[in-house]
Amino acid sequence: DVTPLSKDPTTLQESFDDLKFISDQNVLENQTQPTSKSGGHANPTLEQSGMLPFTVKNPPPKSKSKGSETTSKKVKTKSSDKRNDAYFQITKLRRQSYTTARSLAKRFDFHVHPTTGKKIVTNTGDWGMGFLITDFPAPTPRVKSHRQIELRDSLWWILFELSDIEWAMETARPLTANLVGESELKHFIRSADPNTLFKYAKKVMRRPYPFIGVFTMSIRLLDNSSWEEIKFLLNSYRSMHQIARDQNIHLFRIPKGGN
Repeated sequence: DVTPLSKDPTTLQESFDDLKFISDQNVLENQTQPTSKSGGHANPTLEQSGMLPFTVKNPPPKSKSKGSETTSKKVKTKSSDKRNDAYFQITKLRRQSYTTARSLAKRFDFHVHPTTGKKIVTNTGDWGMGFLITDFPAPTPRVKSHRQIELRDSLWWILFELSDIEWAMETARPLTANLVGESELKHFIRSADPNTLFKYAKKVMRRPYPFIGVFTMSIRLLDNSSWEEIKFLLNSYRSMHQIARDQNIHLFRIPKGGN
């Protein structure tokens, strides 16, 4: 049974006072709600209704993963190590190529030009292929056998191509011209015209053109020791270009202090 409210003024005032006390109590409870450990306030509406018997916590701030940072550093270090190893291998191959080319030139008598005293096979250090051909071989006396002269000329053309002189002058013409100096090759360096190269080669060589037959003939006539050196130069040439391509290294970049 529901007891109706009394119309007595005194009773009505007491009822009104009871309601006001309950309302004030609720406001006080809302102002003193507990906070979470992370600093966030609990949801008073849900907690008062009894639907949520625990405190709602704010999500922790997102932090950078230490694992991803470590992986990134490892990748950069690995890439740097590969590049340093590539430079080391190229430097080693350059030195060995120069030593081998000089050995062949000495054996077949075109290492130094007899007239100028200039080295025909010169060391380029940490630039290019490690060596450069800077002059034509000297004219040979007629007393030498035809086979010896042709073999010498064939080897000169092989070293000429393996020194990548055409790429050298396209990339750094002033530096290449400085290495060549006042030899007969200077005309080719200035003009970059193959016809100029062949024109001056005709004056001193029996084989003034780098035909494939020149190379095959030298292969047939070479002694075993010289053949092994040629194979080493071919492998070194190929390896340097492959390493440079894979690691984006410019073999003919002008070194510091170069012209």
